[in-house]
Amino acid sequence: MESYRIRIVSAEAAPTTIEVVREFMGVGLRRAREVVQTNGVLLEYATAAEARRIVARFAEIDVQIEVEPTSRPRFAYAPEHAERGDQRIARLRVDGRDVAVDEGQLGRWEVDSLDAHLASLAKGRGQTHGSEDAARAHGSLVEAGWRREGLDLADSEIAIVEACSAREPALEDALREHPEDAQAHLVYGDWLQRQGDVRGQLVALQCEAARDPEGPSAAAEQALRREHASHLFGPLSTVAERVIESWSRGFVDAAFVGAESWSRATGGPLEVLDALLRLPVCARLQSLGLTKALAEHPELPATLMASPVAAQLRHLELGDRPDHPRQGARRLPEDRQATWEALWPHLSGLEQLTVRGYHPGLERMGRTALTRLELHLGRVTGSRPWSTDSPWLRADFSALEVLSLHLSGRSITAAMAQALFIRVPPVVPTLEVHLNHPEAELGGMIDAFLLHTGLDASVRTLDLRGAPFARDLHRAIPSVPEILYAAEPE
Repeated sequence: MESYRIRIVSAEAAPTTIEVVREFMGVGLRRAREVVQTNGVLLEYATAAEARRIVARFAEIDVQIEVEPTSRPRFAYAPEHAERGDQRIARLRVDGRDVAVDEGQLGRWEVDSLDAHLASLAKGRGQTHGSEDAARAHGSLVEAGWRREGLDLADSEIAIVEACSAREPALEDALREHPEDAQAHLVYGDWLQRQGDVRGQLVALQCEAARDPEGPSAAAEQALRREHASHLFGPLSTVAERVIESWSRGFVDAAFVGAESWSRATGGPLEVLDALLRLPVCARLQSLGLTKALAEHPELPATLMASPVAAQLRHLELGDRPDHPRQGARRLPEDRQATWEALWPHLSGLEQLTVRGYHPGLERMGRTALTRLELHLGRVTGSRPWSTDSPWLRADFSALEVLSLHLSGRSITAAMAQALFIRVPPVVPTLEVHLNHPEAELGGMIDAFLLHTGLDASVRTLDLRGAPFARDLHRAIPSVPEILYAAEPE
């Protein structure tokens, strides 16, 4: 399959250039700056459509890039091999006039990148032909030999994981419906063990570890994950520990794909996300977090919409966590908001949404079943984009039970309250509101906030333990039955 390698030829490390690099690679600031300063590779295996879009975008900021035709690696494997995804895999790479064939395990290759492959040619590990046609002919002969040996061919490592993993859709559907049902997981684990898939043993060990946390099963299941990393994680073997946050009963519960998820072997965070959503151990993923650069990636909505796993998510977290550089809230471009508008119906199973620092077209969500909304709004003020004519959040949050606002800055103004308008039916006082504002004296601004948002009649509990300067607001807000304050300093 023909593809393209895209490399920066010459560019200054200007903020605009670095931001565009982050946009396409989905990486952090440090990695983006490194790519610009070293004339590094933006994408290793871009499609023709991706290449055209990248060329046009960098032309807008007068940055010269180089587009080189190349070919994706081809892999050969035995679909019925007893070791399944842990088996030794053959790999073919054709790059211009250069051909290299090697062996390794999924996600564990001695030579990870094409640049390293080209360097290895000087050491006799590859072959350079007189023309590109001769190199392609050599590659075709290698593939024909693999087929004669009865091997199957694949264009990606994650495709091999999918082909070599035992799956039973009906049983997996039951686990998605009842992720806390230990017995259903054990039934599936028994079935997997009968098929010879080590994931069945992982289910049994994690279920036993949940019953007896101090027993030997906890250490045994960790050792099993290390030993069978190629089968369990495929191309993500080297980054799995940085991506996966929690497990239960043999399946991944929560994952966060951030800037540190990137590596030359796995590609950028978008490629990591695509592989993650296709891993069998993520078949009933409940919670997914995406760093800001990835959440703003133009290809993200398409990746999520193509995944049945994304459709079952119960918690989605968008934006950088506190250990990342803090960003103020800002809107997405209008075309990105329209794309998210098409995505929201696909995420109909969401019960909790956490947004840090910006919002991905939230006003276009329409009616939602969210019960918890957590907004980290950065250093808000009464200026734009808050003081807009149209509310910032116009979605229908009729099912909302908990609204958590994490603010910083010096004021909560009426204009900001209007901009944060949320449609919560003031019928039954059921809403629990958390206001976290460690810097400011909120004083009488909170009652103004509740009045402007229309929440004053809906709030059951106002939790101000994250706002240590708030005190004695019962008289100002008599409609709120319960107000929780931070403990007085000793």
